[in-house]
Amino acid sequence: MHITFGWGFDTARWTTATTPATLGSVVTGPTGLADILATRLALTRPDLDRSTRIAAYRSALSQVVATAAPGSWPAAGFSHDPWTVARELFAWRDQLVSAGWNPTDTAGTDTPERLGVLVRVEALLPTTAGWAPGPADTLRTIDTTLADLVTNGTDWPLGIDAVALDHPVNDLPPLWRRILSNLTALGVPVAELPEPAPLTELTVLTADTEWDAAPAVARLLTDLEAAEKHHTVLAGRSTQLLDRELLRLGETPVGVRARGVSPLAQVIPVFLRAVTAPHDVSALADLLNVTVPGIDEHSSFPLLPGALRRTLIDALNQEPGVGGPAWTEAVATTLASADPEDALSVREFDELLRLTPLTDDNGIDTSLVTEHLSWLARQFQRFSRENNEPARVTALIGTVSSLVTGLGSTVSAHELDQVVAEVTGTGGLRVHAEASATRDTVTSPGQLGTGTAPVLWWLPVDEHRSVRDLLRPAESAWLENAGVVLPDPESLARLTLRSELRALRRRRKVTAVLPARIDGERAAEHAALTFLINDLPRKADTTFDDLQKSTREVATLPDDRAHVPDTLEFCIPDPVSRTVTGGEHLIPTRISYSQWEKLLVHPLEWLLDRRLGIRAGGLVDVPTGNRMVGTWLHATVENIVNRRLDENGGDPVTVYVTAHEVTEELEALLPAFASELALPGRSRDRGATIALAVRSITGLFTALEGAGIRVRAVEAEFETTLTGSHGRDGAPLVLGGFRDMDVIMADGTDGVIDLKYTFAKKKYRDAVANGTALQLAVYAASLATPAAHLADVPVAYFSLHDDLLHTADPRFGLGEDTLDVSVADGGAPTADELGDRAVTGLNRILDDLRAGHLTDLGNLLVLQDADPDSNSSEGTTEETRAALAAAGETGYLPAASAKYTDLALVTGVEGDRA
Repeated sequence: MHITFGWGFDTARWTTATTPATLGSVVTGPTGLADILATRLALTRPDLDRSTRIAAYRSALSQVVATAAPGSWPAAGFSHDPWTVARELFAWRDQLVSAGWNPTDTAGTDTPERLGVLVRVEALLPTTAGWAPGPADTLRTIDTTLADLVTNGTDWPLGIDAVALDHPVNDLPPLWRRILSNLTALGVPVAELPEPAPLTELTVLTADTEWDAAPAVARLLTDLEAAEKHHTVLAGRSTQLLDRELLRLGETPVGVRARGVSPLAQVIPVFLRAVTAPHDVSALADLLNVTVPGIDEHSSFPLLPGALRRTLIDALNQEPGVGGPAWTEAVATTLASADPEDALSVREFDELLRLTPLTDDNGIDTSLVTEHLSWLARQFQRFSRENNEPARVTALIGTVSSLVTGLGSTVSAHELDQVVAEVTGTGGLRVHAEASATRDTVTSPGQLGTGTAPVLWWLPVDEHRSVRDLLRPAESAWLENAGVVLPDPESLARLTLRSELRALRRRRKVTAVLPARIDGERAAEHAALTFLINDLPRKADTTFDDLQKSTREVATLPDDRAHVPDTLEFCIPDPVSRTVTGGEHLIPTRISYSQWEKLLVHPLEWLLDRRLGIRAGGLVDVPTGNRMVGTWLHATVENIVNRRLDENGGDPVTVYVTAHEVTEELEALLPAFASELALPGRSRDRGATIALAVRSITGLFTALEGAGIRVRAVEAEFETTLTGSHGRDGAPLVLGGFRDMDVIMADGTDGVIDLKYTFAKKKYRDAVANGTALQLAVYAASLATPAAHLADVPVAYFSLHDDLLHTADPRFGLGEDTLDVSVADGGAPTADELGDRAVTGLNRILDDLRAGHLTDLGNLLVLQDADPDSNSSEGTTEETRAALAAAGETGYLPAASAKYTDLALVTGVEGDRA
């Protein structure tokens, strides 16, 4: 066997289209040569997963730390972050061992403190479960074995005819110099290869970004393929952009991608966050949305039973937490129609989150972690086939579970995250199977090996990280006395660069594609490019400016292969006026207040939602911020009132509460209604919100008590006929919904209070004062008798954010704070007139639906707000101006709600309409 050895030659190609194969010849680097020597010397051993070895090293290190003096190195760091400390010391230990150090042979009283810790850990490793020697140990053993063979004069058949060294031997680290010297002593000739000649041609292609460079480079590669010219693509980054252009031209892709575990493996950390209390609702929503690929690339299946996924998403959209009424109802609904297998998964999932979540109380119970991971593994096993993605993820889950079990009875949330990241994370680049007869692909200059084909270097950026010298001077001196000399990090960097330069120079011609910006940041060229400039003959003063060519100047296709696409005319939908197939089938029979308002301001969105079923993605609507807090506070008020009503036999009651009771209720409902406020880092927000809520909720009941108002019901369902409306087939519409709080005034009159939570202090105050409080008019209509006036029904808004009642009715006892109605913004002086105007506007919309024509005045207002010149605004026509005027004169348009849209991209009011 003839071996060509270069420091950067590991994974170098020597049997490709660009480098003809030679029987009995190998081109390799340090890792490959160590593997060959281990095989020839009978020193091979099974390789253990790196994460398993780290876990074993952590276990041994924990025993050493437990017996160390308080505050000694590395006890303090280990107590706070054991996995990171163990991983770093493990890497340091392997670095020292690969330089020839044997801790068990150099222990002594004079050992430096930090090295002494490594020595004590090393003594425990042979008896530590999960530990096995690794590549560093094998390399050290190769060194000592070869030395023993030479010392003893043993004749050993290595099977190596010669080693061609691509460096001066003195440039190599000390251990490798010894290995090569001993190979020579054992009869293996070691000769240095001659220095390659300088480059003959270096071209640097430039562009603004990699997006601009990709089409030109794809055409250049296409020309090389067409001419059947052998070449090598050296990819410093992923070639995904370049591959898209190659596929568009009908050519084979280069196929370099960032190395990583399947994206499906990221379900593991998402799952663990979702099942840990306090629950991360965003992680839970992501988990519910996970799909597993099917047999073919076009099919996929939900990881969780589909029915449970749908019902729980709806539940989270109502109550962003776990275990509340909506959650319980969703689980019950799913179980009612699930088959036995799905029903088991549903019950187990509900119990994992609601009854036995992971909790970090001075550590998470590791047995509970493995129990939860076992459930996740069973879900993936349902889709596992041979070595497909679900099967690989199932194996990763098993590895995580095994590692966690070995950490002891408890594990911190931080360390659990690190273990998962260790198992699922990776880095670097990988090359997919190649399908080109003339192209070779590598991902680093050293992998060019001894080939001679010209190189196209895609994105030659400098990503080499500086290597720190971890040894202190006293430790280096002690190791030198023990016969161990670690290579200097700078010398290793020079060795790597020289290896890359020699490989590049053998290729004679290099074309580097270096855009000005990559990933949005200014690109720094690879160090090798700077040195290669000096190779160009008689151009010692050559700079990058002299070498650069725009990608627009190269890589042109022949005329018969260049195609200019035809202009495509896009039909831009009108966001204001639409024509539809009209008829009674579009007319509802029943509406709520929210539907009524939507029909008045955005009838096009109502049509898309209620008649075509087009809705925003379910997970997009998970409440957060004010919506979440408002739901939480509503539920708190509801629970307190219902408790008082039960205590009073269901009769109307004056509610007395204490701050302590309100606080307890808020904290009890927090996991189900506002789980995100319980997450780490949110304690300040949580405390401030609870303090505000206690003040407002106690203030609400104090104000009612002061005015002699009793509470009759909360969340009371109502249904009434919307008099004067033109529903389906001419029948009046049914108006239904829920009232937040039904009350009985001091004079015995029935009234309604609607609870709101918003930072907008004047929003609902202005609605009452301007005569635009349609929601209160709806509640009044639900209570008023047919002969009564809506204005006779006492109604009010209460702000749960500001502890304020907003009403025009003096019976609420506000005195001078009772609001006067001054009509503005298209409102009306009384609830009766506002209701009539709103019914008139609603009938106009319904009649338009029957006729098949729709005018979305809300979208018109949005467009006019973006372009104040209404005569030139998109959607502004004589017809729409007339509709807008009619809405202001005889109907009612809730203009303040126009800016709130759900399907703005679909209707065309947002997005690229040019």
